[in-house]
Amino acid sequence: MKTELFKRGSYNVILVDWTWGNGPNYTESAENTKVVGRQIAFLIRNIMMQTGVSPDNFHLIGHSLGAHIAGFAGKIIKHLRRITALDPALAPFQNLTKEEKLDPSDANLVDVIHTNGGTKVGEALGDINPLGHVDFYPNGGAQQDSCRHYIVKSYLTLDFLYATISLVPRVCSHMHAVQYYKASINPRGCEFVGVECPDHRAFLSGHCYFCHGDGRNCAVMGMNHEYYNRRLSNSTLFRRFYLNTTILYPYCDNSQLNFR
Repeated sequence: MKTELFKRGSYNVILVDWTWGNGPNYTESAENTKVVGRQIAFLIRNIMMQTGVSPDNFHLIGHSLGAHIAGFAGKIIKHLRRITALDPALAPFQNLTKEEKLDPSDANLVDVIHTNGGTKVGEALGDINPLGHVDFYPNGGAQQDSCRHYIVKSYLTLDFLYATISLVPRVCSHMHAVQYYKASINPRGCEFVGVECPDHRAFLSGHCYFCHGDGRNCAVMGMNHEYYNRRLSNSTLFRRFYLNTTILYPYCDNSQLNFR
């Protein structure tokens, strides 16, 4: 992802290595998210003091437990520009209060991409419930069909690590939020456009396939969201957007949308 960001423009990218706190004991790792969030907040505060930049200069991107880490940092450093949450972890946050997990109040804009969402631990790795100002549900947000393609592709390219991940459908779908966001950084003539809809069933039934000219019911998923949808950032919470993707990179598919 950092390589795509550097291709896009002049960014200062900070990578957080918390392998010391993200071990095989998942319960312990989940508890450590608060510690890592505080450490990131401490770093951001130091950068602001040394350089004079404001919280509006920071965009945090976190996957799974990392999404909640970003949220904990945002609870300390108020008015961060943006938090992008990539398939936020379900357990053990599903029954916790907004003070104990990612919440729209953690940044000026919190956008969420759900790819392996569910409500029960053991059935999904991510949380299907809306957690941001805008929540995107590619292919329904629970399972990504492109994982089957990745099994073959990974073996052909000798990427055995990703091939192993692809063999576990939940893990592969969980990781696909990262792949979608990566593809959105430098889009190849196609943006991920989601349509606001009450649920996936209504979307599949064809009730939500129209993008009005003023853009009030559609939103771009990924890096360019805030550039296309500035009006959505602070005025609303928990808006759900659904979209389809293709099974091949760069995954973008707007062929079934009607723009009017």
